[in-house]
Order: sequence, then structure tokens, then C-alpha cells
Amino acid sequence: MKILCVSDLATTQLENAAHLRRRYHDIDLVVSCGDLSSAYLDFITSVLSVPLYYVRGNHDTMYSERPPGGDDLHRRILTYKGITFVGLEGSIRYNDAPIQYTENEMSWAVTCLAVPIKMSEAQGRKIDIFVTHSPPRGIHDLPDKPHTGFKSFLRFMNWFQPRYLLHGHVHNYDSRAETETQYRETCVMNVYPFKVLEIEPRNQQEI
Repeated sequence: MKILCVSDLATTQLENAAHLRRRYHDIDLVVSCGDLSSAYLDFITSVLSVPLYYVRGNHDTMYSERPPGGDDLHRRILTYKGITFVGLEGSIRYNDAPIQYTENEMSWAVTCLAVPIKMSEAQGRKIDIFVTHSPPRGIHDLPDKPHTGFKSFLRFMNWFQPRYLLHGHVHNYDSRAETETQYRETCVMNVYPFKVLEIEPRNQQEI
């Protein structure tokens, strides 16, 4: 399966319908890691005629009135074409705006996912892709408070060993900046502003 992963910045390449159809005609799914307008996401998915999975970024307050036409992954487990996803929205709390969480709040969200994830695993659906807005602590995050990563995401990866963690939130303007890091069994990817991920279901991968 080919996934077009997007986050944080609307790019001219993806706002061009002809370019989208030519370059990304074989995309199966769009995944948004947040901080993108509903109009931008709806345009991409309508041109490519594919579904959307997303989590909200800390600036996506407008989704409460006009959410994008897709499935919100926040604290949900969804499977598409044999690939199982789960998501957690938002950033570390740095002011009084919504869609921000303290470390304790995010830790509780991770803990609350333990039972449904174990049930999913018992049915043969291990988590393949963990979709977040913020990065894990110490991986792709920054020293300033708004871009501090969550320690609880490290615990999530230790517990559930997803194949990928996809995040945004950290804007990389230096092409030399590291955007893919292996943490134990998980490849952590900063998808800003967009990346294509190819992944096969676990049973096919093992054949």
C-alpha cells in the first residue's frame, strides 16, 4: 500500500490537480499528521479519490466546525487494506489554547489505549502505524516548549512496537536535518510537509 503522508504546510505541488494525478495516481490513502486546513485535505483526497485518516494538530481548532472528510484517528484503531492504524492528536501544553496536552494527560491517553490495542492484537491486528502530531521526546523534537516531544510516545513504542510512528509539528527547513530515526522496532518519521510511505501487511511481509 502507498500512503501519502502530509503535515503542517500546504505545498504548491499538492495543490495542483494535474501534478497530483500524474505523480500520485497510485496512492491508496492519505494520512494527515495535523495543522492543515480541511479544504487542502479534501482537495487532495477528492483529486486522488482515496480515503483520509488524520489527527488534529494544535492549530486545527477549525475542525470542530468543519472537519475534513475522513476518519479522525485520535484514540481510535482503524484498519485499511490490512494495515492497522492508531492516533493521538495535539501538542505539549504551552499555553491555554485547545488541542494541547500535559505529559500526564497524554500518558493517560496512551494507557487508555492498552486494552483496545491488546484486543486488536488478539484478533491478529497489531499496530502498524502510530499517527501523531507531535514527535516523541528526544526524537526530532526541539528544545523550546511548544515543540517538546512526549515521553509517553516512547512508552507507546516500547509497549506496542508499531512499525512506524508518523508525526509532524516540527518544521524542517534544513535538508540535512534528520527526519527518519529507528527507535527499537519503530521507524519514527517526520512527514513535514509530505512523504510517501510504502508498506505491506505483516502477513504478506512474512511470506
